[in-house]
Amino acid sequence: MNEPTKPEVCIATSVCPFPQLWKCYDEQATEVEVLDFLYALVVMLKPQRVVETGCYHGFGTERLARGCKDNGFGVVYTCDVAHDSITRTWARMAEHDLNAVSIKQCTGLELIATVPDGIGLAFLDSGPDENRCYELRAILPKMTEGGVIAVHDHGIHGFLREKYMPPLLRELGLQYLYFDTPRGLVIARKQPSIYP
Repeated sequence: MNEPTKPEVCIATSVCPFPQLWKCYDEQATEVEVLDFLYALVVMLKPQRVVETGCYHGFGTERLARGCKDNGFGVVYTCDVAHDSITRTWARMAEHDLNAVSIKQCTGLELIATVPDGIGLAFLDSGPDENRCYELRAILPKMTEGGVIAVHDHGIHGFLREKYMPPLLRELGLQYLYFDTPRGLVIARKQPSIYP
C-alpha cells in the first residue's frame, strides 16, 4: 500500500494507553497493523470463504482478497450500507487486480444470510456494538469447524469488551482471545468437534 498513514487517532484507554504507536489511514479505517494481521490470517488459515461486514473504503477487503489471491483460491464476501463505501471498495479491488470479491450494499446480517455455509474466516466490523453481536450469532452456524471470527472495535468505548462480548462468547462456546489494539480486536474460534 502506498497510501499515507498517520499515528492512530483513538484516545488512550486503560488497556491501550499508547494508541499513537499504531498507524491508521484515517479516523474510520481499521488500524494498519490489524489489516496486516487479517492478511496473515487468510494466508495461514486458507479459507475457501471469507466474510467481512462493513467494508468502509476497502482497506480490509483488499488485505483479505490479497490473501486469497496469494493462496490461489478463496472468495471474499463484503458489504456496507453506504453507497460511497461500495464504490470506493470496487475501485480499490480494480486498482489491485483483485477479482474474487463479492461486494453488496446491505447490512451485515443481510450479507450473512446470502453467503453459503463453509465460511472459514469472518471479520465483523459494521455498525454499533450490538450489530456485531447479532452478526456473530448469525454467522456462527455457517462457519467451518475451527473457523475464525475477528470482531473489531471491541475496545473503543469498552461496551463490546465489558458488556456484550464476554457473555455472548461464553454462551456460544467459542474459544476467544482479546487483543488490546487501539480500537480493539477479539479473535474467536468455532471449536472443532474433534476436541473435547
